[in-house]
Amino acid sequence: MMRIACLLILTVFCMTPAWAAGDAAVGKTLYASCAACHGAQAVGLATMNAPALAGQDASYLERQLMYFRTGIRGADPADTFGAQMRGMA
Repeated sequence: MMRIACLLILTVFCMTPAWAAGDAAVGKTLYASCAACHGAQAVGLATMNAPALAGQDASYLERQLMYFRTGIRGADPADTFGAQMRGMA
C-alpha cells in the first residue's frame, strides 16, 4: 500500500506532465501520511530531518523506495534516516 502511495506521490509532485496522468485527488489523499514528515507541499521539514520530495527525479525516488523495501537502505545501524523510512516504503 505504501508503495502505491509513494508512486502516486511521485506522479503528483515530481514527474513531468507526460507522466502526470494519474488521479491527483487519490494521490493527495495517499500523500497525507507522507506530509507529516515531508510537508504538505513535499518541500521537506528540517525539524523531522525529512528531505524535499518535490523536484526530485522520479527515478531517484523510485530507486530509494526500492532500497528501503529491500533493506539496502535502513539496515545499517548508522543509517538512522533510512531505518525510519523502511516501514513506510
